[in-house]
Amino acid sequence: MTEYEVTDLSLGMMSQAFSSIGYYLTTVFAYLSVAYFMGAKLKRREVFIISVLFLFGVLRFLYGTYGYLTKHWEMVQQMKVIAPNRAYFNDSSWVRNSILAIELFGVVVSLYFMYTRTRRQTN
Repeated sequence: MTEYEVTDLSLGMMSQAFSSIGYYLTTVFAYLSVAYFMGAKLKRREVFIISVLFLFGVLRFLYGTYGYLTKHWEMVQQMKVIAPNRAYFNDSSWVRNSILAIELFGVVVSLYFMYTRTRRQTN
């Protein structure tokens, strides 16, 4: 592949990763809104259904983000072979691993927030 083609693929993967992060944030904020405004009024079954749907959705976007960033990293490695004297973004795995950790932390905090909001109903 030419440098242009690899760069184009790399930017495409980065664009998809940012889209997946946006979907993740949308899902998390929707869940937090439900927890904040309706948490104390929801029944246990409703909380369970909402939380399971949240987990399926958010983990899918988390998987997508990690996958797209991994593919982007692979493209960067190919670009380094074509043009070794250039500096590239996301040249190491710590970027995608830190984004994954932050997103996982957001999932745990969101679930805990829903738990604390629904506990008000029983207390």
